[in-house]
Amino acid sequence: MAASGTDLLGYLLYHGGYELDDAARTLYLIDLYVREDARRLGVGRALIREAANVCRALGGTQLYWSVYKVNPAAFEFYETLGATYIDDQKFMVLDF
Repeated sequence: MAASGTDLLGYLLYHGGYELDDAARTLYLIDLYVREDARRLGVGRALIREAANVCRALGGTQLYWSVYKVNPAAFEFYETLGATYIDDQKFMVLDF
């Protein structure tokens, strides 16, 4: 998202998916970043809103993402959007 020309204020990376348990198309948010001086100006909210629009355009019904436990500001932000926690799942990683 750019404010004027080339001033990048933030970005959101995503990929499409399919949630078998709900039989629904989804969008998985890989990374959301907003430049520090642009935070609390609606940039993150606008990026999430646009991701939701992309998801709906693809026939999707849900956005998914993970949040690092050491980032309480992110938890607070996502909660203001109405996001809820998935308590019965844990993310895993396999390093090579």
